[in-house]
Amino acid sequence: MSDIINKQVEHWARNLAILQDELEHSASDRSCVIVAAAYIDELLEYLLKNFLYSPSSEKEDKDLFSGYGPLSSFSSKILLSYRLGLISNYEYKTLQIIRKIRNTFAHDISKESLLEYKEMLVPSVPARQLLLIKSIPLPSENTAEPPLPIVPEVDMSSSRDIFEKIVLCLSNLLLSRCLIVVKEKRVIPQDYKSLVEIDDQKICLIQKSLNELEQLIDLIKKAIELNRQMIKGLSDTSVTQNNKEIEKLKVEIRNLETELEDYKQEYIKTDALLSMTKYAREQIKKAFDKEMLT
Repeated sequence: MSDIINKQVEHWARNLAILQDELEHSASDRSCVIVAAAYIDELLEYLLKNFLYSPSSEKEDKDLFSGYGPLSSFSSKILLSYRLGLISNYEYKTLQIIRKIRNTFAHDISKESLLEYKEMLVPSVPARQLLLIKSIPLPSENTAEPPLPIVPEVDMSSSRDIFEKIVLCLSNLLLSRCLIVVKEKRVIPQDYKSLVEIDDQKICLIQKSLNELEQLIDLIKKAIELNRQMIKGLSDTSVTQNNKEIEKLKVEIRNLETELEDYKQEYIKTDALLSMTKYAREQIKKAFDKEMLT
């Protein structure tokens, strides 16, 4: 696993450096946008491929990501990455902005400048702490302490610089997501062997829900009791201000009691479901035993 991660880090770090150089030296805003979008599109595909179950053949990947495949478009890659929980809200919204700008530049030859998209880009300007540092000086024999790296800033007067800084930051964020999904790669679940096995899983999940409901009910009861104790303490003193605090606590208690009743009803229903599932499981098991099915 570490070898895979190291190779990926090396590959994409090299590509990120190439992207950074390409953005800085692109002759036009149009080429800058097209190159940036192409890089991020490829990075999203890489992210999804590392998360999804490995295909049995290259054709499966081609059917998915190429031609008219369901994940062949930039838009579909963005949406699925978000719905799978692989990217953050900020990353999703910023990717959508870059996609829209890319589409405009790709399909409208009259669009030549990023200036008209500045207002759209500004909300996605990252915090300075997230801006990609181009190089980190290493210690040498001549100096005890190397100079500190230069933390970049965004030139808010330049729509091009805003776009470049956003793209580089976003690319770096997506790279970190790629490293995470290597360890979270999907695997194909094993086939069920019988209805008993399915019911065993249901029972386990329902019991887990019951345990969580018990904990919630206990916490709410403790919160109600704590508020009642606070009311008692405030009632022992004759301070006018305390009356307002007491009323607030009473309102909170009523809200908690309503919430508590809801959770109790949910607990009753869940407990009934658990009992029914256990009964069904036992009856099925007996029927299988009678038929000598294992």
